[in-house]
Amino acid sequence: LLLRVYPEVMDKIEVVVMGGSNGPGNSSPVAEFNMQFDPEAADIVFNSGATPGLPIPADHIPLTVVPLQVTHTAVVTPDVLQRITCPSPGASPTPFRSLMADLLLTHAKNYRDEFKMDCGPPLHDPCAVAYVIAPLHFQACSMRVDIETKSDKCAGQTVCDIWNKSSQSHNVRWCQS
Repeated sequence: LLLRVYPEVMDKIEVVVMGGSNGPGNSSPVAEFNMQFDPEAADIVFNSGATPGLPIPADHIPLTVVPLQVTHTAVVTPDVLQRITCPSPGASPTPFRSLMADLLLTHAKNYRDEFKMDCGPPLHDPCAVAYVIAPLHFQACSMRVDIETKSDKCAGQTVCDIWNKSSQSHNVRWCQS
């Protein structure tokens, strides 16, 4: 709707999403939660502006993806958790800081129990925000990524053409670190 009403803003927009995986998923063996939850919508976003077999058009809205492999490197360590709870020595934790700590500890327990990650809970969505603020802190490459929408076993899988075997044009910038 935005682009239909204000087409002049198209060249000022970039979409950054946290989602996908080029390895194991977190909600199925191969799918990340956001992609698996609505693979058809993800497919529309990933193909918005990219025509299969043709170069990415000049009016394509850039799409950058921050996948699980990146977000699993941004974890809340015990030191970070302590600084969230009490930012300075002698300071008392506020109710909000205590709530954040409790939520992170619950997230840590879930990741420890489910995925055997003992290093702390990953910060998925903040990584996408960090990319928007400081993209130079990330390494990303252009590639073709398709979303599996037809399979019962791997719906939502991000099929990443990391070796450029597809004849289809690249449609995303995929963060690698």
